[in-house]
Amino acid sequence: MTSSPNPASLARRPGLGFAMALTGGVLFGIADTVAASLFSKISPAELNQYRLVLAAVFLSAIAARRGLTHHGGMLGWLLLQGIITAVITFVFFVAVERLGVGPGITIQYLGPILMLMWRRFVQGLTVPATGWSGAAAAVVGIGLITGAFTADYADAIGVAAGLAAAVAYAALTIVGEKLGKTLHPLTYSSYSLTIAALIWLAVLPVRIPELSIAGWLGVGWVSIVAMGIGFLLLMSSLRHISPGPMGVAATSEPIVGTLTAWVALSQTLSLVETIGVTLTALGIAVVHWSIRRTPGF
Repeated sequence: MTSSPNPASLARRPGLGFAMALTGGVLFGIADTVAASLFSKISPAELNQYRLVLAAVFLSAIAARRGLTHHGGMLGWLLLQGIITAVITFVFFVAVERLGVGPGITIQYLGPILMLMWRRFVQGLTVPATGWSGAAAAVVGIGLITGAFTADYADAIGVAAGLAAAVAYAALTIVGEKLGKTLHPLTYSSYSLTIAALIWLAVLPVRIPELSIAGWLGVGWVSIVAMGIGFLLLMSSLRHISPGPMGVAATSEPIVGTLTAWVALSQTLSLVETIGVTLTALGIAVVHWSIRRTPGF
């Protein structure tokens, strides 16, 4: 069995943590474009089921090989994180279906603001002004990228689902931060994805889509690289930075998704979208600057 150091004894490295979260967002952003090219053959819900199952198998195999499968007395918290992982994907799909992609994504990315509020008002810890402003800039930028500010929000169920996704996103990172003080990220990431995958297998019948080799390679990227490695990077980052900065760094996802769609799918990039990309990138940079000036942020 391979031993690993006690997570609580590891020195915080904010720069590394921020880079992990940023990279995780980039991998998810590329996967968004890959996924968009698959939706003519497989539904978003079915693709989500595949990515959870394959990512769970991938990370669980690595965790087992490294002897990192013991729950360490945190089984209840692991179960909670797995349920949250399943819930966030479900309510996000409801929000997107009823409001559209832009509003659904933008409301979900209110999550980092909720993470900062948790830190300031529940934990009673410092949140620098640059943290608030950077997170706000990132959310506004996402809204410009996705066209959320010109959308119709009359569907109350869709809005509620989007807000539920934001709360679940914040809860996922807060629970992940707690688990990271005791367990290795491979342990709680593999448990989380496995529990979420089992829930999705229980509620959605499995269908094998008719995909080309290139299509299955796309499913592999979305599942292994994005949902597997990307999710692991996001969870690992929480050993070095708090959930708020992690959530802001992960807003690299819509930036990369927009830019890769512009290149790979020949989509146009409007002036408003360009401003949104710039504003989100600026918000990420401001928060990165603030974690270096605020110990423990």
